[in-house]
Amino acid sequence: MKFRKMKAVLLTTALTVGMAAPAYAAENPGNTGITYGEQIGVVNAFNKPFTEEEWQKIKAEVMAKDPNMTELLVESLRAEWEFDWDDAPDPEYERLEKEDNGSGEKIRLYKGDTAERNQWYEVNDVLYSWVHSDNEGYLYQNQWLNENGRWFYFGEDYYMSQGWKQIAGDWYFFVVHRTAPISGDRAFGEMTANQWLDFRYTYENTWYYVDASGKMVTGWEKINGKWYYFDENGRIKSGWLKDGDKWYYLDEYRDDYSMVTGWRQIKGTWYYFDESGAMLSNCTKKINGVNYTFSASGAWIK
Repeated sequence: MKFRKMKAVLLTTALTVGMAAPAYAAENPGNTGITYGEQIGVVNAFNKPFTEEEWQKIKAEVMAKDPNMTELLVESLRAEWEFDWDDAPDPEYERLEKEDNGSGEKIRLYKGDTAERNQWYEVNDVLYSWVHSDNEGYLYQNQWLNENGRWFYFGEDYYMSQGWKQIAGDWYFFVVHRTAPISGDRAFGEMTANQWLDFRYTYENTWYYVDASGKMVTGWEKINGKWYYFDENGRIKSGWLKDGDKWYYLDEYRDDYSMVTGWRQIKGTWYYFDESGAMLSNCTKKINGVNYTFSASGAWIK
């Protein structure tokens, strides 16, 4: 039997509430036999009764997540969620225990009476929930792990992050089980870096980019010799862009989205963008030995 998550807490998603942040439309697990409690994140590693405070919190969050769940229905499921035995516990199975390590209460991974050190452990093999123990057997929490050059992050709930995760104010993307909008050889849960993230086939229909440190890019970014612009939520911009008092054009016709320089015809009108990408306007400019005049809107006056 696999013991499930730490005592009676609702699983958090990879996305926290705040800015209009990037999101990953995860696949529906479909007919995998998972219980309603597992679907909405109610799992219990220790199979002990909830305290009244724990239960009231869980009940409130369940009812907020599912408007069809009345208080009476949630109360009827309490016993099922408190105790979830598939078979008798085996002392040789890996298990999680709460302990005080001197700096506060922590969760420790055991096999039998021995702490499991520097080990991966799948807490729930349906929800693909993984944790990792340190060299004392305590689970990583709000910590980075570098394993053979691959970076992983474990959140407040001890779980390995998947999808978008905000850490110290910056957004990162960690490979999601089964599907991920990335290319290349990346491990499940690994932080992506120097990577385009293709969300064109989700409801967002956009691209993101994460830099060498794994942080989601916003604003101007030079990638492989070309300049791109990403809005405050990390979504790539295309078409006209006003930045300060200057206008730029980001190539939408070639599905490239890179900043345009030089001449460009847009909807039948010719414009010229200097080497910085700024559109010329309300001026006369000598280009390749020929004087050209541009109106206040930037259109070339023939």
